[in-house]
Amino acid sequence: DILKIHSRKMNLVRGIDLRNFQRERGFLNWVNWHLGGFGFGGTNTEKNYGYMYVPNVSFYDNVVICNFPYTSEFVVIDKTDYHFEIYKADSHYTKNVIEPYNGATDANEMQIYGWRNPHFYQFLYLREKEIYVRPMLGGIDTAKHFDTNTIVDAQTLYLMFFDKEFNIIGEYPMRSALYNYFNGWTGVEDGIVLFRDNILSRESSEHLAYSVISLRNKR
Repeated sequence: DILKIHSRKMNLVRGIDLRNFQRERGFLNWVNWHLGGFGFGGTNTEKNYGYMYVPNVSFYDNVVICNFPYTSEFVVIDKTDYHFEIYKADSHYTKNVIEPYNGATDANEMQIYGWRNPHFYQFLYLREKEIYVRPMLGGIDTAKHFDTNTIVDAQTLYLMFFDKEFNIIGEYPMRSALYNYFNGWTGVEDGIVLFRDNILSRESSEHLAYSVISLRNKR
């Protein structure tokens, strides 16, 4: 087995570190201004991706990672000189660029469009392992699963791992009907925490339960 999965229960309080907010906000303004030049299109494109047009932006040391929810490609920017590289990170489990949204400006239609398509989330950095992780939620056939109360919980979560040079190490589907898919994850020093809270799960607990997913060390 390549993955290690530790399941735990605890009371957890999350905080927000705003020490670098002012410095990073200035750089974020630069990123937003130049997104159209990275080859993604971004806010300067005529294509419509519903709610998924806003980029994910991650700050780690001198590196900034930008990726859009609608494509598997991502850009890595060096904060020291603004040099950037575009990387392909195709998934083996889903399409890697979704079709643009052509429906009406209607919240319900755009939500269904989002359910039908994969969604690529913000990168996480596991500092102890020097590994990056990109969560991705697979699309679902809304014609077969039309219960809007459980449709998100019926989707599948995938984790793609990268080394510090952004080479793909592996991609793995997570156990279905177990985790919280409403951004129910976070990175720690040696793994990614997935919160165990799913409407379709058979688990029932008054505690906050989670799993820590990490790669096994090579022998």
